Amino acid sequence: MLRILPLLLAATSLLSVTGCVERMMQIRSEPTGAQVFLDGRHIGATPVTVAFDFYGTREVMVRMEETTRRGERSLAPQVRMVELNVPWYEWFPIDFISEHLWPGTIVDEHDIFFSLMPQDLEGLAEQFRDEARGFGITPPLEADVNR
Repeated sequence: MLRILPLLLAATSLLSVTGCVERMMQIRSEPTGAQVFLDGRHIGATPVTVAFDFYGTREVMVRMEETTRRGERSLAPQVRMVELNVPWYEWFPIDFISEHLWPGTIVDEHDIFFSLMPQDLEGLAEQFRDEARGFGITPPLEADVNR
């Protein structure tokens, strides 16, 4: 019994220093301070770092109202489908070693960057006007709108 006790203590101490994989996604934007939505859920303002558990495709939306001297103007929101690829050390059966037996922490970071541009409201209005004409709707003339 006394011979088995040191082996049990050694095995227990080895299991207590098991490894792990930290999965992080950092979302940045230019300009900073844009609101970030991950899969439709608000997660904060850029730059923001969020942990995730599963790999795959995630929807990231970034939007911002920018204050200028003339007041607020809209920056065009951006929506992107981001593919979080599985690294080689997370493939079966290697993942068992990296998740449970590796003597340290492995950090898997994904960096996503958005560059927000001013929204072209006149271009959007022209696009909607053209689409309305395609449906047989005649948009009002500028003279009718200004009355």
